[in-house]
Amino acid sequence: MTIFYLDIDSFFCALVAKKDRQLAGRPFVVSHRAASARVLSASTAAKEAGIHRGTSLSISKKKLPELQVVPPDFTLFTQASNTIMNIVCSYSPRVEPRGFGRFALDMRGMDKLYPSYPDTARKIQRDIHQHISLNSYFGIAQNKLVGAIAAKESQLQREALTLVREGDEARFLSPLPCRALPEWRYRVIQEHLRDLNLTLIAHIQQIPRSLFCLAIGPFSAALHEHAFGIDLHPVTPPVASEDLTVSHVFNPPTNDDKQLKADLFHLVEHLGFKLRQRNLGSDELRLFIRFRDGYNRRKQRKIAFCQNDLDLYKHAKSCFQSLYNRRQSIDQIAVSLRGLAPFHPQLELFPSPQSRHHQLQHSLDQIRTRFGLSSVRYAMPS
Repeated sequence: MTIFYLDIDSFFCALVAKKDRQLAGRPFVVSHRAASARVLSASTAAKEAGIHRGTSLSISKKKLPELQVVPPDFTLFTQASNTIMNIVCSYSPRVEPRGFGRFALDMRGMDKLYPSYPDTARKIQRDIHQHISLNSYFGIAQNKLVGAIAAKESQLQREALTLVREGDEARFLSPLPCRALPEWRYRVIQEHLRDLNLTLIAHIQQIPRSLFCLAIGPFSAALHEHAFGIDLHPVTPPVASEDLTVSHVFNPPTNDDKQLKADLFHLVEHLGFKLRQRNLGSDELRLFIRFRDGYNRRKQRKIAFCQNDLDLYKHAKSCFQSLYNRRQSIDQIAVSLRGLAPFHPQLELFPSPQSRHHQLQHSLDQIRTRFGLSSVRYAMPS
């Protein structure tokens, strides 16, 4: 067994209930409070009423009028996730965070240190419970896909861990419903499988790959492989790279285009100032926006190596326009710059608009260094 997949059931709700003991045993969800918001995490009592992650909050309240709604505390969630990351990294040098409360550990070559993988998994569970008082579940398998499904089965059966031996992947998966496979999140896949009355993974396994791909269409090749427990993606630890990030939270959330773009430009100004203070440039920009209903969107873009505000804003604005295609208000924008390296501008023999802009930027930075970033700003660029 080479992959440990750790999953904490209803991670957000478990942390919130630990913080507020009055929520224990009650039906509640972690969600933004907007009527159009979706559930981020549901307690066990809420799940028993048919409320799950992704369910519309308005529908959830109709199903269960006494349902309590707790706003997300991402500071708390991040701190707990970092604690777990530190624990699991002491057992394996290759750990991949798979989202809040989920981690994949590559245990290849560790059998001399840990002769019994099930005993090792239970020891990790005890360490996590000792540090943050949360119950965790494990799937132990040959790849991340089967490990993740096995961990979910552990949760459903309330067993500490589920072990799937090498060669038993297809047999383990066959009695499970098709929704256990990752492609189930695509609505088109759900519709095709229902139309063909394919309810169990065993039904997919019985169909030759060529016919299955012809009948299902998009994502069918990966879906057919996954039905047999085939997954060649390795455990990939996060890449440590220096970046600069700034964010702004709108209170209240807004959909005012002028305000959103003005605040976006101010974020970019802040980043550009930081770059120039450190004599750095960037060749990658990332934009994150969070809507009032809790829906997130991200975009990253390779850019020409630069450090001035107007060039950075041009790329940030383009990313924003491609992401902001919903009628929901936005409650947070974050901008990150990556690919940081020393900036050595090319010297020019003759004055140009670009060189004049660099001179203006330098003068503005001198004023900002002395009197603060907000002491002088550009008018809002078009």
